[in-house]
Amino acid sequence: RRKNLEFYNEMIEDFQTKDRFDLVLSLTTLEHMPNAKASFDRIFSLMKDNGIIYLTVPNKLWPFESHYGL
Repeated sequence: RRKNLEFYNEMIEDFQTKDRFDLVLSLTTLEHMPNAKASFDRIFSLMKDNGIIYLTVPNKLWPFESHYGL
């Protein structure tokens, strides 16, 4: 266990902190955001200067759609 590593798993709109982050992970969440622009504005406001966002999104051409098992 790393002492300088913490994970948060909650809606970005509800997340409250005074901290700023080096790294933000957004793993296949874009399609679930009711207002993606507002969500990403919030994400970017929480990042340190030169912070990194790792973003993944579903690919409609992928052979298996994970939400519905298509």
